[in-house]
Amino acid sequence: MKRKILYISLIIFVLIMLFAAFAIKNIKTENPMALIYKDGELIKKIDLSSISEPYEFVVTGSEGEENIVHAEKGKVCIISASCPDKICVNRGYISGGSVPIVCLPNEVVIKVEGSDNAANAANAADAAVG
Repeated sequence: MKRKILYISLIIFVLIMLFAAFAIKNIKTENPMALIYKDGELIKKIDLSSISEPYEFVVTGSEGEENIVHAEKGKVCIISASCPDKICVNRGYISGGSVPIVCLPNEVVIKVEGSDNAANAANAADAAVG
Protein backbone atom coordinates (compact mmCIF):
# COMPACT_ATOMS: atom_id res chain seq x y z
CA MET A 1 0.00 0.00 0.00
CA LYS A 2 2.81 2.42 0.88
CA ARG A 3 4.56 1.64 -2.39
CA LYS A 4 1.37 2.43 -4.36
CA ILE A 5 1.02 5.80 -2.61
CA LEU A 6 4.68 6.54 -3.34
CA TYR A 7 4.21 5.77 -7.06
CA ILE A 8 1.07 7.90 -7.27
CA SER A 9 2.83 10.78 -5.50
CA LEU A 10 5.79 10.49 -7.85
CA ILE A 11 3.54 10.53 -10.92
CA ILE A 12 1.67 13.59 -9.64
CA PHE A 13 4.97 15.36 -8.93
CA VAL A 14 6.30 14.62 -12.43
CA LEU A 15 3.06 15.87 -14.02
CA ILE A 16 3.23 19.11 -12.03
CA MET A 17 6.86 19.64 -13.08
CA LEU A 18 6.02 19.02 -16.74
CA PHE A 19 3.12 21.47 -16.57
CA ALA A 20 5.32 24.09 -14.90
CA ALA A 21 8.05 23.68 -17.52
CA PHE A 22 5.51 23.98 -20.34
CA ALA A 23 3.94 27.07 -18.75
CA ILE A 24 7.32 28.82 -18.29
CA LYS A 25 8.40 28.03 -21.86
CA ASN A 26 5.20 29.47 -23.32
CA ILE A 27 4.99 32.71 -21.36
CA LYS A 28 4.27 35.54 -23.77
CA THR A 29 5.61 39.00 -23.05
CA GLU A 30 3.70 42.11 -24.05
CA ASN A 31 5.80 44.55 -26.10
CA PRO A 32 8.83 42.22 -26.10
CA MET A 33 12.22 43.91 -26.04
CA ALA A 34 15.37 41.84 -26.64
CA LEU A 35 18.38 42.92 -24.60
CA ILE A 36 21.72 41.71 -25.98
CA TYR A 37 24.68 41.71 -23.59
CA LYS A 38 28.33 41.11 -24.47
CA ASP A 39 30.85 40.73 -21.63
CA GLY A 40 28.16 41.88 -19.19
CA GLU A 41 27.46 45.16 -21.00
CA LEU A 42 24.21 45.98 -22.79
CA ILE A 43 25.19 46.43 -26.44
CA LYS A 44 21.84 46.40 -28.24
CA LYS A 45 18.10 46.67 -27.59
CA ILE A 46 15.58 45.41 -30.15
CA ASP A 47 11.85 46.11 -30.04
CA LEU A 48 10.66 42.72 -31.26
CA SER A 49 7.09 43.87 -31.80
CA SER A 50 8.15 46.50 -34.35
CA ILE A 51 10.20 44.25 -36.65
CA SER A 52 8.64 44.07 -40.11
CA GLU A 53 11.35 41.99 -41.87
CA PRO A 54 13.58 39.38 -40.20
CA TYR A 55 17.24 40.37 -40.01
CA GLU A 56 20.56 39.18 -38.65
CA PHE A 57 23.57 40.85 -37.09
CA VAL A 58 26.91 39.71 -35.71
CA VAL A 59 28.09 40.13 -32.13
CA THR A 60 31.89 40.08 -32.24
CA GLY A 61 34.25 39.83 -29.29
CA SER A 62 37.72 41.24 -28.77
CA GLU A 63 39.34 37.85 -29.51
CA GLY A 64 37.42 37.24 -32.76
CA GLU A 65 34.59 35.19 -31.29
CA GLU A 66 31.27 35.61 -33.12
CA ASN A 67 27.58 34.99 -32.55
CA ILE A 68 25.08 35.61 -35.34
CA VAL A 69 21.76 36.77 -33.92
CA HIS A 70 18.52 36.38 -35.89
CA ALA A 71 15.61 38.65 -34.96
CA GLU A 72 12.09 38.55 -36.32
CA LYS A 73 8.70 39.78 -35.19
CA GLY A 74 8.23 38.66 -31.59
CA LYS A 75 11.26 36.39 -31.23
CA VAL A 76 15.04 36.18 -31.35
CA CYS A 77 17.67 33.42 -31.50
CA ILE A 78 21.35 32.75 -32.13
CA ILE A 79 21.74 30.91 -35.44
CA SER A 80 25.53 30.52 -35.47
CA ALA A 81 28.33 30.76 -32.94
CA SER A 82 32.07 30.23 -32.86
CA CYS A 83 31.87 28.48 -29.49
CA PRO A 84 32.66 24.75 -29.36
CA ASP A 85 29.45 23.45 -27.73
CA LYS A 86 26.71 25.40 -29.63
CA ILE A 87 24.31 25.28 -26.67
CA CYS A 88 23.24 28.84 -27.49
CA VAL A 89 22.37 27.83 -31.08
CA ASN A 90 20.46 24.75 -29.93
CA ARG A 91 18.43 26.87 -27.50
CA GLY A 92 16.29 28.11 -30.40
CA TYR A 93 13.98 31.10 -30.35
CA ILE A 94 12.91 32.96 -27.24
CA SER A 95 10.01 35.37 -27.11
CA GLY A 96 9.68 36.02 -23.41
CA GLY A 97 9.65 34.11 -20.18
CA SER A 98 12.41 33.70 -17.71
CA VAL A 99 14.99 31.64 -19.63
CA PRO A 100 17.55 33.65 -21.63
CA ILE A 101 19.89 32.52 -24.38
CA VAL A 102 23.40 32.24 -22.95
CA CYS A 103 26.70 31.62 -24.74
CA LEU A 104 29.19 31.22 -21.90
CA PRO A 105 32.36 30.78 -24.00
CA ASN A 106 31.63 33.99 -25.97
CA GLU A 107 30.04 35.81 -23.00
CA VAL A 108 26.82 36.68 -24.85
CA VAL A 109 23.42 36.80 -23.15
CA ILE A 110 20.07 37.57 -24.78
CA LYS A 111 17.03 38.28 -22.59
CA VAL A 112 13.51 39.13 -23.69
CA GLU A 113 11.53 41.35 -21.36
CA GLY A 114 8.50 43.59 -21.58
CA SER A 115 9.37 47.08 -22.80
CA ASP A 116 8.91 48.58 -19.29
CA ASN A 117 11.29 46.03 -17.71
CA ALA A 118 13.75 46.46 -20.59
CA ALA A 119 13.77 50.24 -20.19
CA ASN A 120 14.45 49.85 -16.46
CA ALA A 121 17.30 47.40 -17.17
CA ALA A 122 18.81 49.76 -19.76
CA ASN A 123 18.55 52.72 -17.38
CA ALA A 124 20.21 50.68 -14.60
CA ALA A 125 23.00 49.68 -16.99
CA ASP A 126 23.50 53.32 -18.04
CA ALA A 127 23.58 54.41 -14.40
CA ALA A 128 26.17 51.76 -13.54
CA VAL A 129 28.42 52.85 -16.42
CA GLY A 130 27.97 56.61 -15.97
